[in-house]
Amino acid sequence: MAIKDILTLISVLLGFVTTTLIPTIIVMVNRIKAVKAARTEAERQAAIDDIKTLAQDFIAEAESLYKDIDAIVKKEGKTCGAVKKDSVMTKIQDACLGKGIVFDKEYWGAYVDKQVTLTRQVNAKQ
Repeated sequence: MAIKDILTLISVLLGFVTTTLIPTIIVMVNRIKAVKAARTEAERQAAIDDIKTLAQDFIAEAESLYKDIDAIVKKEGKTCGAVKKDSVMTKIQDACLGKGIVFDKEYWGAYVDKQVTLTRQVNAKQ
């Protein structure tokens, strides 16, 4: 083969690599990253949904556990709602650690408050 033919072959191969092969590899890598991110986000959301279910149980447990104390404290015009919420938040934090997700105090605090408010509204209608 002549040097001219070798140089032509090399230029064609470089053209193929830069216009076809490299962009194809980049697209494939980006798609793989997107799939992994979606799977990770789906797993994270599933963990959050599991913790929300557990939170319902934690709230019910706290209501049951502090029922007698709450009755005593209410006679003095006070409530032990903060103690109950703290108990629930501690259990939620533990569940977050167990599931490997970051505990967001504001998010879970708002979630607990919303669930307690909803429960009160439902119970008031009965």
